[in-house]
Amino acid sequence: MDPILEQVLESHRKLLDAFELMAQKPSAPASAPAPASAPASACASACGSAISSPSQVGKKRKNAKVPKADKPKKAKTPYNIFVATRAPHVHPEAGENMMKLISAEWNGMDAAARQTYVDQAATAAAAATAAAAAAAAKA
Repeated sequence: MDPILEQVLESHRKLLDAFELMAQKPSAPASAPAPASAPASACASACGSAISSPSQVGKKRKNAKVPKADKPKKAKTPYNIFVATRAPHVHPEAGENMMKLISAEWNGMDAAARQTYVDQAATAAAAATAAAAAAAAKA
C-alpha cells in the first residue's frame, strides 16, 4: 500500500480511537461544566497536531501569503498592447462582447497595421530583459 495512504489511515484510526475514549468517559455532573479544551486536546494528542484553542477545531488553516520575489513582469505581447490601447475606445454598450469586437478587429488587421504593436512589444521585451539582468546582478 502507498506509504502516504497508510499515514492517512493511521491518523484516522487514532482520531477514531480518541473519540471512542471520549465517548466512554463518564460525563461530568451538571453543576461542573466540562472543560472547553477537552475535545481539542484529545484530538490534538490523537493526530499529533497542535490546536491552540477550541475555536480552531474544524477550521482550515490559511496559508501565509508569501511575498513574490522582486521579479520583473513578463513583457506584453503585441495583442495585449493592442487590447490595452483599443479597449477604452470600444463603445461602452458592447459589454460582454467587447473582447469579441476587439479580437475581430485584430484578426482583420493586415501585417503592416500590426507592425506598430509588434515594435512596441519588442521594445517592452528588451526592457524586461534588461530589468531581469539588473535584478540578477543585484542578487
